[in-house]
Amino acid sequence: MVRILTLVLVAGLVLARPAAAQTAGYTATFHATWTAETHPTDYPPSPHFSGLVGGTHDSTVVFWEPGQLASLGMKRMAEWGSQTDLLAEVQSAIQAGQAHETIADAPLWTVPGSTSVDLTVTPDFPLVTL
Repeated sequence: MVRILTLVLVAGLVLARPAAAQTAGYTATFHATWTAETHPTDYPPSPHFSGLVGGTHDSTVVFWEPGQLASLGMKRMAEWGSQTDLLAEVQSAIQAGQAHETIADAPLWTVPGSTSVDLTVTPDFPLVTL
């Protein structure tokens, strides 16, 4: 389940808008093109996607890694759509000096549709988990 969700998010991720020299600002946009026509089997009556959630961080913290178990926050996001635990994990990494910012957005209730979040990466925190 986590791998499928991750592939959907990565495939739908579009980064744009580079910013200043020591930091780079981006807008990450998820385009949901899921419809009853594209996925006719078991299409739900009220389709939606959980909001984008994650953080910017350095390489000393890992929230998920291919072939490994995901963090509890990542698991709860993938299985239940809950942002709470993943945001708490990113906040703990911020307090430990391993992350720079949390990223969170409201659910996408209109499908097909799009949602976007702004984020900033720095030389010290160049990685994004979303």
